[in-house]
Amino acid sequence: MAVSLSVFIFNSHESEVFNENVLSILDIYGHLIALMIINELSH
Repeated sequence: MAVSLSVFIFNSHESEVFNENVLSILDIYGHLIALMIINELSH
């Protein structure tokens, strides 16, 4: 069985780059990706 693990980091070297709307969207996608990884690893 081959396991591939990726890490997504939403970061910036400058402050205030991501507004609240973008941060909420990134948060949703980050949680979705984490849940997909957990689901795959639990099989």
